[in-house]
Amino acid sequence: MMKNNRFVIEVVVGIILLAIGVFGYIWISYYMNQYRDVPDDMVSWFHLHVIQYFSGGHNPVSDTYLRFIDGRNLLLSPILLDLFVVKMNLSPWMTVVILSLVYIFLVFTVSYLISKNMYVAGFSTMLFSFMPAFIYWFKYNMFGAYVSQSLWLVVPILLGLGLRYNRLYLIVLGSILSGILWLMWPGAWIILVVYSIYLSALIYKGTIFRESLLTGLLLLVFSLPLNVLTGFLYLTVYHIFSLVLLVSNIVIGYIEYRVTRVVGEYSRFAWRIIGSIMGYAIGLASAFLLLDFISGYGVYEDYYRLYNPLYDYGIIGILSIIAIIAVVRSHILVDLKNNFLEFVLIAGFIIGLIASYFDPTLTVFTASCIVPFVSLSLISIASFLSSTSRGWHRVVYIVVAAWILFGSILGNAIPSYALITTPPSVYYGDFTYEILHNKSIPESPLLKALSYIMNNTDRESLIISYWGFSYWIIGYIGGKAHTLADYKGSLRGQRIISWIMMSDENTAYQLIKKLIGNDSNIDVYVLVSEVVSIEKGGATPLANNAHIGRPIVIPSQTTGQTQVLYQPVGDIARIPLYLSLINASIQSYLDYTKARAYFEVPLAWKDNTKQSLVVKLVVDALRRESLSVINDVLSPIPVEGVSPPQFFKHVSTIMLPLYPVDTGTTTLNVTYMVALYKVETNIS
Repeated sequence: MMKNNRFVIEVVVGIILLAIGVFGYIWISYYMNQYRDVPDDMVSWFHLHVIQYFSGGHNPVSDTYLRFIDGRNLLLSPILLDLFVVKMNLSPWMTVVILSLVYIFLVFTVSYLISKNMYVAGFSTMLFSFMPAFIYWFKYNMFGAYVSQSLWLVVPILLGLGLRYNRLYLIVLGSILSGILWLMWPGAWIILVVYSIYLSALIYKGTIFRESLLTGLLLLVFSLPLNVLTGFLYLTVYHIFSLVLLVSNIVIGYIEYRVTRVVGEYSRFAWRIIGSIMGYAIGLASAFLLLDFISGYGVYEDYYRLYNPLYDYGIIGILSIIAIIAVVRSHILVDLKNNFLEFVLIAGFIIGLIASYFDPTLTVFTASCIVPFVSLSLISIASFLSSTSRGWHRVVYIVVAAWILFGSILGNAIPSYALITTPPSVYYGDFTYEILHNKSIPESPLLKALSYIMNNTDRESLIISYWGFSYWIIGYIGGKAHTLADYKGSLRGQRIISWIMMSDENTAYQLIKKLIGNDSNIDVYVLVSEVVSIEKGGATPLANNAHIGRPIVIPSQTTGQTQVLYQPVGDIARIPLYLSLINASIQSYLDYTKARAYFEVPLAWKDNTKQSLVVKLVVDALRRESLSVINDVLSPIPVEGVSPPQFFKHVSTIMLPLYPVDTGTTTLNVTYMVALYKVETNIS
């Protein structure tokens, strides 16, 4: 009776902890998310565009909204989830929430299968739900193909049960789901890599068995052949590596299973050592040899956020070392056939730690692998502390145990709160959170500038701007806007943008007219951005000087004096990039000898740079704000020799103050400027 009561209490507490985890995720990612109406990260804007594109019934093979000239083949991107959302008429944001809840429940399930303890399972969900990386990538205003990873834990569950109990239908179901994820999830290649590691371990131990080889074959069947059959061609070097690695390990495993059992003990041991590592060498070599061929397939996803393991994993990352030690000491990995799930999770964690440097969304995958063991370790420690003492010592130990558990949750919740209150990436534009000294931006100058196009024209529009803005532009304006290139290409489009930016006004105008041909139903806009440092007062009491770039104050050896250098951040900073893409001599446009630091080189203009369209538009936009524009690399007096544009009509200039800088002699207000110009295409 006591056992039954304890079990009931355990189940109830586990379910309550699961409910707290679910509620906590919803509360942080939605209710505390004041920016939930604005998509975050570049990848969300891209997939928002894809959903709008397919909703309009357009051809996926040639998306001329992202690439006006060439057209982008969307089948080279992971868009199956987007198609599903369109066909089912779902909200992408609610889809993320639903898949997040599925992910949380699967973490709960896996934790219980490993520990057979509802306390551990419930606490796992709380650790996972509050983790910063999970909150970021699965919050309400995020969407991308990566959210399909929420289903991945079903694969090792099915395969593990199938291998343990020799149930072929479970292995087939797991392989089919792996194949679906292969098409939907950009990081699905990691499933094949993890299974290859499992085969390597079996080869090394000499315990390879028939069902393990059959499972590998099924995983292969439901991978690359599906790309051929469906036409979804998202294949990267990582996919090829995983395929070659799995094929190699299956072949080596078959040799171990069939052939080497007849050789001597020492020869077989040497073979197992070589065979367990041979597949990785073959896989890496094949991937690099096929790199040029693969480059024609698989357009990698674009992510604004970079991998930061110390921050992304929160307390889970810190405690993972304890979890790994506990796993090693428990010897649960000795019986690989019956402990398939445990082995896969540990292997997935190790591979995920490395792979997340290339795909930051894999941080969530990595955490889902280790969190059951972290939870098990913490619950074990807390249980030991609360049960091994008597009297007032026990009270102290119980308090310590409670603090360990509560502190772990708090250690995740605090950075998650800071993360959810940070504005979306589109607010920052050319900036990064670090450049702004961790200050938030109250609005998005880019979206504010684009609002003019969205609200004042029903015609098609071509926006010529830096290609890093393309996903934001297309995703925000919708099905009326075109760009010449996106962040991943085309190279031709990026070169044309560079030619337009670095040409004189008349040449740039003629290039644009050739681009649109006789199409009189399309409006053409040019968008430029840059950061300036505004000095109130300046040389005269009524003057407002705008120094191009953000100030870098360097203390001088002379007491009480400082030197102020200026670092451009927007289109002026990209002048060397534009020049390199058009194969122009940088020395013909920039005078290195004038720059006082490497970051001032884009400001070292020669005369032909002054006449370039990008400089002309930036200077003109600032002058229209009654500012005297100063390039401190050239002269401390306002820029001369830059005339107003004739073929480009000023539409709007957005000036957003960011933060002040005290130089010792004056105060500079660092300001972000975004300007929009309309091309007068009716001029001959």
